[in-house]
Amino acid sequence: MKLSRKNITMQVLSKFIENNLEKIENVETKANQIVFRTIDGDKKIKIKTSKNYSEGEDPNTYLWTSFSSEELEEDYDYYTIICNEDIEKAVVFTKEELKQHYVLETKKKKNGEIDFELYPHFIGRRCIDARVHLYKEPIDITKYVNNYIF
Repeated sequence: MKLSRKNITMQVLSKFIENNLEKIENVETKANQIVFRTIDGDKKIKIKTSKNYSEGEDPNTYLWTSFSSEELEEDYDYYTIICNEDIEKAVVFTKEELKQHYVLETKKKKNGEIDFELYPHFIGRRCIDARVHLYKEPIDITKYVNNYIF
């Protein structure tokens, strides 16, 4: 069942609150954005959704979303990529971690520009970049899966 944008935002909100309750003083939400007023200052979260993709007989789940270079320069502290059919499948990056995810040479297009497509490959709670099939260079992003801690 596909969840609405409001449902997804509320679910992400509840996950962050559950994991950071002692730090949060106030919250603002707007569409796919959340701002937490914390004892350490404001924490801004951008939420991106993805369909639940699979390939042929492959039992694994795949998420896909893209970011423009301008988007990565926006004033967000965290980027949450979440499945719009299953909220338990989510990846949470800080801005710097997300930028680092695109630094590798295998992420470059033929013209040398950064390929701003995120295509993580979920294996249960474990997540590695699906493009390792092509480039054989694993990128273990396990620590970002369902990590809603500031």
